[in-house]
Amino acid sequence: HQNVKQDVTKYFQNIEQLALTINHIEDLKDDIKTSSSLLYLGDNCGEICLDKLLLKRIKDINPDITLYFATRGAAVVNDSILEDAYEVGMDQYATIISNGDESLGTILSRVSQEFLDVYHQADLIIAKGQANFESLSEEDKNIYFLLMVKCDVISRYIGVKQKSFVCLSQKMR
Repeated sequence: HQNVKQDVTKYFQNIEQLALTINHIEDLKDDIKTSSSLLYLGDNCGEICLDKLLLKRIKDINPDITLYFATRGAAVVNDSILEDAYEVGMDQYATIISNGDESLGTILSRVSQEFLDVYHQADLIIAKGQANFESLSEEDKNIYFLLMVKCDVISRYIGVKQKSFVCLSQKMR
């Protein structure tokens, strides 16, 4: 992708002004309050500490929710793997599982049976990153996609500008 150091610096300098172009956060909070289990599909290993903070917040909202944090089955690009999740202590809040695959995104025909079992029983799914959106956007599940839109194809498909941040509910698409 064409992100450069100046873009990253600009995001941090303007963090107070950043807003979600599509913002289904209130719906996500409501679903968290009423769900018994949540599957969180991790993405970038550089974001895993923020993922842990979000899982902590989810537990604050619903202390009884069962959380699963899924990683890739093997190192691919910069996506998180089991070792990363354990390294940051993700297991304080969630059961850590691998999806059993090394594809970008979550391609259900390629993941492990263990992952599929958790996926199918989860009341709620949070899927981070554009690759997870690309691979799961047609699924009939209660999925919230958290991503930055990085390409023109997804930009047109969702109806937002490139580099937009979204929290998009699958139910509201």
